[in-house]
Amino acid sequence: MRVLGSPQFAMLTLGMSLPLLFSFQLRTSPDFLQGLPFIMVWTWSGVSAITVPVFAGLEIVACVFHRRHGNQSEAALLFHATALVVAIVAEIVFLSARRSGA
Repeated sequence: MRVLGSPQFAMLTLGMSLPLLFSFQLRTSPDFLQGLPFIMVWTWSGVSAITVPVFAGLEIVACVFHRRHGNQSEAALLFHATALVVAIVAEIVFLSARRSGA
């Protein structure tokens, strides 16, 4: 539980949620994303589409763990809850963009 309850895991969840939050903007490639930057963002988006639902499930486990163990700081619970909410919103945006895409 040490890795799962760490702030770095919540930061990883937030970082992997970013491309999904911008799914509507990334459906068509912007002019400045050409070549290697486009490949990097596209790969990051593909990996995020697979890992964010898993990370959201693990964030639920982390939130329950922090909630049950009252000796943990409230800041850690808030940080993991924020990461969970962002991951869920990112997944909703991604699914909406995928459904409305051509």
